[in-house]
Amino acid sequence: VSGIKFSSGGFDAKYGDKLSSVLDITYKKPQQTGAAVSLGLLGNSLNVEGSNKTHRFTYLLGYRQKTNRYLLSTQDVKGNYTPNFNDLQAYFSYDVSEKFELGLLTNYNSNKFTLVPQDRTTTFGTFGQIMRLDVFYDGQEIDRFESLMSGLTATYKPNKDLRLKFITSAFDINESETFDIEASYLFSDVESDFGKANFGKIKAYRGIGSYMNHARNYLYSSIYNAEHKGSYHYKRH
Repeated sequence: VSGIKFSSGGFDAKYGDKLSSVLDITYKKPQQTGAAVSLGLLGNSLNVEGSNKTHRFTYLLGYRQKTNRYLLSTQDVKGNYTPNFNDLQAYFSYDVSEKFELGLLTNYNSNKFTLVPQDRTTTFGTFGQIMRLDVFYDGQEIDRFESLMSGLTATYKPNKDLRLKFITSAFDINESETFDIEASYLFSDVESDFGKANFGKIKAYRGIGSYMNHARNYLYSSIYNAEHKGSYHYKRH
């Protein structure tokens, strides 16, 4: 980006129906080729930028891959966590002439989360009375979230005071949440007396039970937009 503006309130009316805050990001037009790579245990990223010899055509490409599997493995619920988040973003601009410019912005996002839970052990209570909840699972959860956005702009500047901008955009989203998880749980008291041989172990059972979570949630949405923005500066107005 070439610039970022943030306003928590009192922003210009040109931002339309924004209510609480505005984050205005301006994409840059690179004049030379460049690239950056980031590698890590929780994710990787790559971005490339550049332009042609005449600098009339410029491009920006960015890709990110993220996974928080190592963080999820520390949860009380033990199992096979497979989270995978990917997004790809690109911006292209082309100066047809000194007065006419085309721009294309596109973004693709794909997130997938799979969980096959195995068991869970949670200990809670006070120093004098410790309780434990043991849960044993059967089943799995599979969630998918995909979105695609593309926007095409055509900007015409017949003179230094008049600016005409035409914008068309499309946004598609496809989401699904599906899970069938059956659980059996055991609620018990834990020995908290250091002097007892069974310290830290179960001394009495309070109850048992089972439950099942089932869901089939799907969301499909397509939004198309076309607009025109124009501005004219007359002297100091």
